[in-house]
Amino acid sequence: MSTTPFKSAAEAGIEIGKTDRLTQERTAKLALIYKKSNAEKREQMRAEFMLTYIMGRLNVNEQEAETVLKTSRKKRADGEQKAYACGTNQFAHHIIRDTLREEAAEGGESKKSTDAVTLCINYINKQKLTKRQMSKLIATLSA
Repeated sequence: MSTTPFKSAAEAGIEIGKTDRLTQERTAKLALIYKKSNAEKREQMRAEFMLTYIMGRLNVNEQEAETVLKTSRKKRADGEQKAYACGTNQFAHHIIRDTLREEAAEGGESKKSTDAVTLCINYINKQKLTKRQMSKLIATLSA
């Protein structure tokens, strides 16, 4: 396996989708770009990653992967839903990393946000869940 850094979220998505055995060293640059990006750029990175992750994981072309992404959770085949959930977990693990936790720490104490979603995310981040626990949480929330 190569140790050169990825140049784009799409490149990372396709390879992680094929192997699921990468170290965070190769995605460190992308994690930094994600951390410094605005919401629009972050969503673009996630979309690129998920598309190519599904392509690599299910060994399908771009059009078939887009179909999987556009299909609702309940209508996806089991293998497609598992690939989608794994892609979400891998994106969080390799790209998002600690960005949400750090952003909450930077502004969370002084603003005392009452937004329920923000409070939940902050609480989850403080729990320092393992990858398996996070997968279980996401699966439960998606059900």
